[in-house]
Amino acid sequence: MLSPQTSPHGQVLSLREPSAVESNWRLTVSVLAFSWIATIALFWDTVVSIVSVWSHSKTHEHGFLVLPIFFYLIWRARGQVRSLQPHPNYWGLVLLLAVSVAWFLGRLVNIGVVQQFAMVAMLTGLAWVVLGTEITRALLFPLLSLFLGVPVGEEIVPVLQDYTAWFVVKALQVSGVPVFWEGHLLTIPSGTWEVHESCSGIRYIVASLTFGYLYAGLTYRRWSRRTVFFVASAIVPIIANGLRAYGIVMLAHFSSNSIAVGVDHFIYGWLFFGFVIVLLTLVGERWREKPWHPEPMSVRISLAERPGSTDSGVTVVFAAFIGLVILATAPLSVAAIQGRSSPPAVIRPIDLFVAPPWEVTKTQVSAWHPQFMGASAEQLRHYKSGAHTVDVYVAYYDHEQNGGELINFQNDVVDRKRWTPLRVSTRRVFVDGVPLNVKEVTARSRVRNQVTWSWYWIDGRFTASPYYAKLLQLQAKVFRGQAGGAAIVLAASYRDDESGAIRALSDFLEHWEEVGGTLSRFRRPE
Repeated sequence: MLSPQTSPHGQVLSLREPSAVESNWRLTVSVLAFSWIATIALFWDTVVSIVSVWSHSKTHEHGFLVLPIFFYLIWRARGQVRSLQPHPNYWGLVLLLAVSVAWFLGRLVNIGVVQQFAMVAMLTGLAWVVLGTEITRALLFPLLSLFLGVPVGEEIVPVLQDYTAWFVVKALQVSGVPVFWEGHLLTIPSGTWEVHESCSGIRYIVASLTFGYLYAGLTYRRWSRRTVFFVASAIVPIIANGLRAYGIVMLAHFSSNSIAVGVDHFIYGWLFFGFVIVLLTLVGERWREKPWHPEPMSVRISLAERPGSTDSGVTVVFAAFIGLVILATAPLSVAAIQGRSSPPAVIRPIDLFVAPPWEVTKTQVSAWHPQFMGASAEQLRHYKSGAHTVDVYVAYYDHEQNGGELINFQNDVVDRKRWTPLRVSTRRVFVDGVPLNVKEVTARSRVRNQVTWSWYWIDGRFTASPYYAKLLQLQAKVFRGQAGGAAIVLAASYRDDESGAIRALSDFLEHWEEVGGTLSRFRRPE
């Protein structure tokens, strides 16, 4: 037994042998590690989807650094948690139930980012259940760093492109440079510029957020300051990317396109980004806080050795077991619903019912083909009525899978390698006598312009909203065991005035009979 010791202030610092504390910690850490490994095994497909994006996306290559950063932050916080004792907290089970439901819903309708966020949140929830609130609060910064590995952000690339184009146009106008603006195309006297996806700044933003989170956690102790710096790490790169794009256009303009083009374009961009990060860091240093210093060992023993401060191993194991049972219900429920799926079917296109004067023609006016990945069946037909021509594309999805979803941000009504979108809006039309707001996209290729109308058909209903479409898929999956649907795209070309293309699309839609009935006949039982 350790003999009682006193501090300089006369306080008793040790009441029991530290072996009990150390044994309790070893058991708790072992149980948590096993729980995490079991969770990773249960949701292995989700883990693989995360790592796959890290491997194939330059935007998310930083994901491979997330685990080393996490372990470093845990090691750095060891002194802070050493004075604490784990106490299982069953309120964490509520969080586990919520994220299990989120993963379940995301899996049913194939929303990868929801599954990925939910899976990472499960690890945090298990830490809360096994370690308790006090230790989880002390380790919250390292635990939240795991979310940096979730590959999210590419979905907002079109929004960032729109902002960058708007920023450059406004800056050029202020600078007195005349500019003609069409969507992502900017024409100035020295040439035409396109705000490409790589110009959206998403890579800068993701890199800045990762750096900002790590810097804020290492520099500040108060969460208010950490949050402000992290938010600034997102806002500053967005503004800076607009300035970068404007600077590139101006450098090329005044140098007769001899500077800031080609390789110079990318070198200048990353140098500018480095300057922004340095500037952001220098500003953040003004509010640096002193790092947390662990208490002397004697005080830590006093805090750790309080009578009744440890829980039995049975309590820790039981808490982890209940947590894993809750998590396991999600994949088991998905398997049960998939077991009720509709029987195998033959998916094949069928002819559309289009009334005269419209008739099918084998001649395609333009080299156009939408990009919908993994469709169960595709159909592209060309119709003509007098001088009007319309292309009709239908992509039917029966049973979706990763990489083959009806609603996916990578699906597009045009091939971006050949077409440049100029404008995206909505238009009120009638489909099968029902009013519907369809998505209208005006795009340009090297030889012609084109207007497309697109919408979804799911569970017998029409919508152009991807969010409502996901809800319809979820409803069909839960209540009928399948979520088959289709994407419908109409396209009409024009040379100078798009009003002619819009008239052609409107007239064709008026003569297209039984749209929903036609789509329902794509799927035939074997």
